[in-house]
Amino acid sequence: MTIKILHLGKYYPPNFGGIETVCKQIVETKSLKFFKTIIFFNKTDFVEDNQGFKKIAVKESLKFFSQPLSVKYVKAVFKEIQNNDIVHVHCPNILAYFSIVFFSLVSKKKKPKIIMHWHSDIVTQKKIYFLIKPFEKYLLNLATKIITSSKTYTQSSIPLKKFSRKILTINYGYKIQNKNPSTKFKKTIKKLINKRKVILTVGRNTSYKGFKYLVQAQSKIMHNALIIIVGSNTKDLVGSNNIVTFENLTPDETNYLYSISDIFCLPSISKAEAFGIVLIEAMANKLPLITTKITGSGVNEVNINNKTGLVINSKDSDELAHAINYLILNDDIRNLYSKNSYERYLKRFQSKFFLKKIEKIYSQVLKN
Repeated sequence: MTIKILHLGKYYPPNFGGIETVCKQIVETKSLKFFKTIIFFNKTDFVEDNQGFKKIAVKESLKFFSQPLSVKYVKAVFKEIQNNDIVHVHCPNILAYFSIVFFSLVSKKKKPKIIMHWHSDIVTQKKIYFLIKPFEKYLLNLATKIITSSKTYTQSSIPLKKFSRKILTINYGYKIQNKNPSTKFKKTIKKLINKRKVILTVGRNTSYKGFKYLVQAQSKIMHNALIIIVGSNTKDLVGSNNIVTFENLTPDETNYLYSISDIFCLPSISKAEAFGIVLIEAMANKLPLITTKITGSGVNEVNINNKTGLVINSKDSDELAHAINYLILNDDIRNLYSKNSYERYLKRFQSKFFLKKIEKIYSQVLKN
């Protein structure tokens, strides 16, 4: 018998982001045992049936405190939820919370098991959290299992304090991807680099990413270095010939940039950076890491100071520049961190480890 899993996400690739990457990884992994459906917000409505999974895109009507809203999303959840064995909710997702709670209260039909994948606490919508909290708490009580990405984040999360018996911690995983962009793109990059060392960072340009400190650091970084920032809303970050930004790259182009870089830097400044999936993408590409100390974040479990890279204080452009210069100047240290970084990826952060544990939870939930 095929087990049907309904995933409720906020967005989905090609929309850029760590949670979206995780959703795609789980949903599109082929399995004879599981059929997966994903409902998410998009610029247009569409339904796409594939072998082993289905995508249901809903056009968002408006945004409220960064949360996309649409009556169609609620209707889609109501239609699909009753046909599935398990609902896998990717948190935070306020409208998904509302939809499931509402269905649970008004429908007399058989209720599926609920798994909450706790990617992050609600951080950016604190002003309206008092409205969200009752739905969140109801769903946490309703859930059979809660998945977290790191023990550090689990222990620091206030909403999860009373639900430790339900929690399973599973580190994210990553599968090494193709790196075959166009010849034109390769030539463009080669010309930009011009034999300089490349410091790469990847992510949406939001305040918690701390990109502005990397930009501030560039004037103190050695001249034979180039900073490349890949992500949305990054154009305004360019301020010198030593920084270049890219938006709307294909996966092949982004993966190629990982493969030709020398250092990966994630200068995040708050717990909103819950794990840093880009870090394991960098480790898979044998890059030494530079990260910041963030209380309660899973980032602290990914990069090991003086082993896979350097860990520095956040919001400190001087220390960031010093760390980058240190790795540029010391080839032996940089190469050692590169080797250690890749070995840590192989032992702990491969996609196959992550997916095997997720599928095991599905089977356990239904068995219980």
